[in-house]
This record gives sequence, C-alpha cells and structure tokens, in this order.
Amino acid sequence: MYPAQPYPQPGYGQPNNGYGQPYSGNGQHAGGNGWASPYQHQPMYNNYAPQGYYQPYNGYYHAYGYPPPYGYPYTWQPPKPARDTYQFVVAIIATICSSIVFLTGIICAFILLITVIMMPYSSIQSKPEQLFGSITMFTALSIAGLGGGTFSLYHSIRALLRKKSWKFKVPSIKLSNIRLPWFVVFLVLYIVMVAIGLLIRGNIQVAQTTWLTVLLIGLAGLLPALTIFTLGAWRINRRDDEHWTTTWRRVAVALTSGATSAILFAMIFELILGVVIQAGLHLNGFQLDDPNMPIPNNTRTLIYLFLVVSVVAPLVEEGVKPLAVVVMIRRIGSAAEAFLLGMACGIGFDLVETSGYIGMGYSNWVDIAIQRSSAGLLHSFGAGMTALGWYYLTHSKSLQRHRIWIGLGCGAYAVLQHAIWNGSFAFQLLPAPVGPYFDTGTINIGNYPVPSILIIYTIETILMVLFFLFVTGKLRKDSTRDRQPGNAPRLVDKDKERVAQEVVHNPSYAQPQPYPAR
Repeated sequence: MYPAQPYPQPGYGQPNNGYGQPYSGNGQHAGGNGWASPYQHQPMYNNYAPQGYYQPYNGYYHAYGYPPPYGYPYTWQPPKPARDTYQFVVAIIATICSSIVFLTGIICAFILLITVIMMPYSSIQSKPEQLFGSITMFTALSIAGLGGGTFSLYHSIRALLRKKSWKFKVPSIKLSNIRLPWFVVFLVLYIVMVAIGLLIRGNIQVAQTTWLTVLLIGLAGLLPALTIFTLGAWRINRRDDEHWTTTWRRVAVALTSGATSAILFAMIFELILGVVIQAGLHLNGFQLDDPNMPIPNNTRTLIYLFLVVSVVAPLVEEGVKPLAVVVMIRRIGSAAEAFLLGMACGIGFDLVETSGYIGMGYSNWVDIAIQRSSAGLLHSFGAGMTALGWYYLTHSKSLQRHRIWIGLGCGAYAVLQHAIWNGSFAFQLLPAPVGPYFDTGTINIGNYPVPSILIIYTIETILMVLFFLFVTGKLRKDSTRDRQPGNAPRLVDKDKERVAQEVVHNPSYAQPQPYPAR
C-alpha cells in the first residue's frame, strides 16, 4: 500500500485556504477544536462546514457525492424519425415527372415561337383559323408545361428536403361587414369577359390581334374552371373551421398532372381505340377534332361517332384524369381531400382541352366559349367523383356500410355523366320537329342568336350543379365528423404513438438521470 498523496479539494467548505489536510494511511490525527476523529485513519475537518465532497480513500477511489450542476437546462430529444419510404419514392417520381413537364413546356414554347414567326409566310397556304388554333393550343401547352412544371418541381424538391407544405386555403374576401367568396369574383369576371367577347364577335381585325384574342380565350377557359374549383373548396370547408382540406403541394401536382400526363394518356388511348373501332366499321378519313362539324348521316359513321364520344372518351378520360390522386390515395386524409384533388386534376385537363376547342372559333370564339362554359364543371366534377370512389375502395374505415358499392357508384356516375353530356347530339337525330329544331334552330338572346341545342346542355348543367352541391355538402358534414377526437384518422403506427405519449408524460424522459453511487 502506497501512502496517499495530498488531494486538492474545491475552495468551498474547506479550511486552510481551501485545501484539506493530508493524511497517511496509518496515521491518526486529532480533530480540530477538541473533536476526536470519528473514524480511524480518516482526517477530521476543522470548523466543519456543510459537506461538499468526501476525501478520497487510500488514493484509489474518489469519493462519491453530488454530481456537478448542469450549466444549462437539458431535455431529452427523441431521435429523428426515419424517412417515410413511400413519401420519398413519390417525391422522386414527382420530381422526375415535373422536370419532364418543364422540358416539354420549353419545347412547346419553342414551337409556338416558330409558328408565330412563320405565320405571315404560312397564311398563304393555310387558313387563318387553323394557324390561330395551333397558336392557341401551343400557348396552352407552353403555359401548362412551364408554369405547372415549375410549380410542381418546386414542391417536389421541398418534399425531398422533407419540408412541410402550406395549407391550401381559399378564404373569403372581407369587404366591410360581408365576406365575398372567391367563386363569386371569378363568376363576375367571367360574365364581364363574355360580354366583351359578344361585343367583338365576328370582328376580323380584333381576331388578327393574336395576343389579345389568345388572352381572351385563355380567360374564357380559366375563369369558369376557377369558379367551379373555388366553389367546391368553399363548400367543403366550414365557415367556422380553421382546418383546410389539403395542401398546395398536392394541389399543384394534381393540377399539373391533369394538364399534362392525363392529356397525353387520353390522346394515346383514344387514338388507339378509335383506330380499332374505325377499322372494325371499315371507315376512312372521319375526324372528330372540329366541334363545329355537322352530324353525319351515314349509319356506320353515326355508330362510330356514338362509340367514340359516348363510350371510349368517358371511360378513358375519367380513368386517366385523377391518376395523380390514385398514386397517393393511401396518404389521402379524408374523402373531402380526395374529391378536391380529383377536381384539381379535372381542372387541369379542362384548361388545355377547352383552350384548344375555343381557339378553333377564331373571330367567333365566344360562341364556343359559351357552349364550353360547363366543361369545367363536367371534367372537374367527374374527376372528383372518380377520386372519391378510389378513396372509398382503398380505405376500409371510410364508410360504415356499402363502401364497395358506393365507391364503384362514384366512378360509374362520372362515366355516365360524361357519356350523357357527349351523347346529347342524339337529340338532333330525333324525328321532326324536335330533331331539326335542335339541329339547326336558334334562340335569340337580345341580338345574339344561340343554338337551340344549348337548351339540352343548360338542363344538364343545372342537374350537375344540383348534384354537385349535394355531394359537397355531404362531404363537408363527413369531414367535420372525421376531425372529431374520437374519429380522427391515425397517421402513425399505434406503437409509435404509444411511445410518443410516454415521452411526453413520463418525467424520466425529461432529463438524463445521474449514475447510481457505487
């Protein structure tokens, strides 16, 4: 045994300038102030003060006392959760697709620039209506590619960086003591735009001012679509509820998908199926691209027309429009969110399709714009119902009864609605006097004549609006019920949730504990 060495101690609670008395292993020391040393081989402190640290024993072990205080408060932080593989894969796919969309927008913008430059030289060989229609279509595709691609790429990169997205909010506009919903603003602007279109209707000089006409056509397709979409968002969200259904990231992806990939897939499948039907009926050279074409008289052509517009188009378009929602359907939090995102897909699809159709009208574009006023409702409502059906089919707790049948019914309604709308030309084939009246008759609204067939489309639009209001009202009630504490959807695993609750409520997790004394 080696004799113990002097051991310096802190300055608090010790005599002799803050240092304890040295002692040897076999020595005995008298205590200070007449006190005897309570333990043999241990020194006694002079002027005993509150104990700070015990003296070391034989130089081998340090005495155990209280741990040193922490210089700052420290709380235990839970480990960073692992990345969600599904969300990570979807973010990668969205980033790649958004990049492709952006590059496609650049290509369309380049083609648009070439078309505008060559327009004075091409007007000799091509009709002005055809050139103007091409300019309108490539303008819509360029905006969809560049604008939608940029917006989607931004949100996709934020998803890869695990950044949260902003809530998709469409609050009402406060005007003194009233609140003005956004759909009212868009509706009023659309009415003003139609009035301007009627004033310049048939004016070739205005139509030749390409940029102005393209702008008016773009507004003619955009404003009614925004009216329907904001109406749906306003109807689903309760006025006294701060919760909003979805996020801007998901809306951006859905809108861009409808305006790009859905259009591409629809064109491919409709072209293939159309060629198959045309070959089966032994038809040649029949085109459906012109909305102003007359109703054919040939029986085979009528059958082909009916099959393409009332069977193929509804099935294909309602199937491909909500593809973005189908990809993330498992992460959709409510039926209302699925419906709203489906509407966004349909709005994107409608903007491109309607702009192309209206551009074919040239100086009389307002005629087609009025006829296509309900196209935004048709496409957005149909895609919303299809997405709603997917939600019911894939979420076992979404409905208490008849979940499968209601899910299939939502998709069937979307296809049936589209088929009835496209098949309304059948009224023009009825015997006289009904058929000829709807085929060639007109109705004068002031000095403006409109085709009689608009009566049928107006009735169908009213019926769609009524059912649209019913569905959105039902979804608003269901989404409010789902957000109650007892029915709130579980977004995490039960075990993870239990551990998280223990971390919050168990004080032992609040700070690290000192090691036990030996």
